[in-house]
Amino acid sequence: MAFIDLDDFIARARLRLDSIEGRERLPEGGDIEFLDAEGIKKITAVTAREHVEANDIEREKDKTITKQNVEAREVILALERQQVEAEQKQLREITEVTAREGAQGKVVEQEQVLRSETARIATEDEVQVAEENKLRQIIVAAKNKERTDKVETERVEKDRGLEATERERVVALADIDKDKAIEVEKRLIQEVIRERVIVERSVVEEQE
Repeated sequence: MAFIDLDDFIARARLRLDSIEGRERLPEGGDIEFLDAEGIKKITAVTAREHVEANDIEREKDKTITKQNVEAREVILALERQQVEAEQKQLREITEVTAREGAQGKVVEQEQVLRSETARIATEDEVQVAEENKLRQIIVAAKNKERTDKVETERVEKDRGLEATERERVVALADIDKDKAIEVEKRLIQEVIRERVIVERSVVEEQE
């Protein structure tokens, strides 16, 4: 049990009685005498009421603190909720940006693939056109050669025909000349024979 200072207790009691009775403080000395039964009763009542008031004040203080704690907690929760919402919003924005960038990347990739495919098709078309032109040139060259060969063949055949005709003409002329020469030779022989016959007749006639 704590030690009670009797003088201090009496001094506090006197002050309480003064406040209760509204009279001046009792003079110093005779402190024990003023603590009669009525004074102690009043002191006890005031003390009890002060305890009640102190308890009420303490409870109000606790309520105020609790309320402040609740309000502070609500503010903290609200701030935490706002932080979570902000983080979620930021995460959604990052996800959207990432998705958009991914989509844009895919679009760029598809465009590159399309350009590459278009270039490849164009190159293949150019190669095909070049091959067709080359084939066409080969066919044209072959036809030209065929026509040239045909013309040359016809020319050779014509020359051969002309040569054969010339040979035939020469042979025919030679045959004609030969026939003429034979005819002339025959006439000459006949003339010689006729002249010989005439001579022989003349000789015979002279001999007779």
